[in-house]
Amino acid sequence: MKPVDSWTHRPEDDGEIEASESVLKNLVEGLVTNSMKALGRAFSAEDAVDQLRAELLLEVARAMRRDVRAGSWSRLPPGERKKLRRAVLFLESLAESGVAVPVA
Repeated sequence: MKPVDSWTHRPEDDGEIEASESVLKNLVEGLVTNSMKALGRAFSAEDAVDQLRAELLLEVARAMRRDVRAGSWSRLPPGERKKLRRAVLFLESLAESGVAVPVA
């Protein structure tokens, strides 16, 4: 009979599943799509500053997509992938919101 793992050892309990490579790939693909939509909104509004900000967001999203497609994120420990997931979700909320993307 196989021993049962404690609930503290299950990956889904600590968020590891949500930070898996396949989930992150889907999140980043969505980020790229929404970043492109944000760029389209900026061009429609004919606002040069918003266009620049949206272009930068799209550039970051595409760089993230290249990394995740290359398998770079799969070599990271789960804790670091969770941080990347939070970053992707934050960028996603900026892209979807339609507000100006802050550039520092």
